[in-house]
Amino acid sequence: MQIASASKTGAEWRNQPPLTGVPTMSAVRTLLALALSVSVVASGPALAHDPVPAAVASIDDVQADAVAAASVVDAFHAALEHGDTDAALALLADDVLIFEGGGAERSKAEYAQHHLAADAAFSAAVRNTRARRTARASTDSAWVASEGRTTGPFNGRPIDSLSAETMVLRREADGWRIAHIHWSSHAAR
Repeated sequence: MQIASASKTGAEWRNQPPLTGVPTMSAVRTLLALALSVSVVASGPALAHDPVPAAVASIDDVQADAVAAASVVDAFHAALEHGDTDAALALLADDVLIFEGGGAERSKAEYAQHHLAADAAFSAAVRNTRARRTARASTDSAWVASEGRTTGPFNGRPIDSLSAETMVLRREADGWRIAHIHWSSHAAR
């Protein structure tokens, strides 16, 4: 194999005999295209943002240090589902920041006055199936990210939506409290 010097001109490069045993650029492009095609086919649903099929159990990646924080998130949802708004509020930090549908509520009191009752009614009426959860924690903070599907009738209309939720928790003197919630959803396709 020849090693070319950097001092050759363009004409000298073009007149070089072809290197043997080195793939051509078209062969490299073909191999890359094939590798990309295989990876896209193999990961199809993940690239399409499809949820895990209902028959598959939830995929959880909850760090051991985050189990207690994730339990607070579960308790918050259970309280809403049972209409126990006092128990749901007890799990929120006073300065909780809640993002949903492009809007924001900037305290526990504001949430209690505006959307708490509607969220409890919605949670009681529909079924939320969690597909994925990831949670991490450090000494005084944690985050829990969940994806799922919500189905059932609410206010006379059928609900079938995919949802994503992120909750950030802060360790306070009496345990974990939810300091931030971000909810988003869209109709299932």
